[in-house]
Amino acid sequence: MEELLKRIILENQELIAGKNPVPRNYHIHDTGNITVLTGIRRCGKTHLLYQIAKTYDAERVLLIDFEDERLIGLNAIPDYDIIIDSYRTLFPDLEPVLFFDEIQNLQNWHFYLKRLHVKGYKIYVTGSNAHLLSREIATFLKGHSLETTIYPYRNSFVQRESKRKTYLADNSFIFLNRVSPDKSRLFENLAFNFLQKKYPDIYYYKAGKNKEVDFFINEPDSKILIQACYDIRNEDTRVREVKSLLKAMEELNLSLGTIYSYNHSEKIKIKDKIIKIVPFRKVAIEAG
Repeated sequence: MEELLKRIILENQELIAGKNPVPRNYHIHDTGNITVLTGIRRCGKTHLLYQIAKTYDAERVLLIDFEDERLIGLNAIPDYDIIIDSYRTLFPDLEPVLFFDEIQNLQNWHFYLKRLHVKGYKIYVTGSNAHLLSREIATFLKGHSLETTIYPYRNSFVQRESKRKTYLADNSFIFLNRVSPDKSRLFENLAFNFLQKKYPDIYYYKAGKNKEVDFFINEPDSKILIQACYDIRNEDTRVREVKSLLKAMEELNLSLGTIYSYNHSEKIKIKDKIIKIVPFRKVAIEAG
């Protein structure tokens, strides 16, 4: 494993030297803590890592991509000191700057990072699974890390936006192909990004008779149905949203459903079902 790691370290130093990444406009604060770059897949975390790495002498860069299939065996090793030891065999007189890409693929990565940080190493890491990683950062690296969320360029979204029930990380993307703002689309996308911060998995629910609910949260101890409707005052819209929600509630045997609106508040009771219409801004404020 040590010979493999040495080869990978040298390969990645050459890789960084040959890279010319497009500069990203992010200011990474140098606080002395672990720098953690998170975000959705293909948002540019790795390229930003390369951009930062190029500010250091190439021989000081210790870059490990934990999606490299050659490193699967690392998870079977009792400790990960072999990573630093391999670097020191190559460069015994230098202090490495650590760049760990897709760190979530390394088992017990948080314990390893904390130990390295206590020893004084400068560390930059990325992770794609934003929900899992953020929770573990808050739990295990509190006081040791500074997290920065990376967002995709406004130009790798057009194809994905055409797929059904796809949401964007930034509402500004929606304006790019539209002359006038689509308030309904903006509102639904805003609601999705809000819910994504609270729940690890969000689905939409397709009920019978071609009825559909925007958001379905299927937690182990609860099921939640939510519609996002900018203007529920329009009668046709109101009937459509309520009927779809009721159908899904019946199929899932739920007594409560929710509709996020722009500024309307109401409680609808139909037989044994209750639908709460709540202003989205109120929900967001209460969530803090």
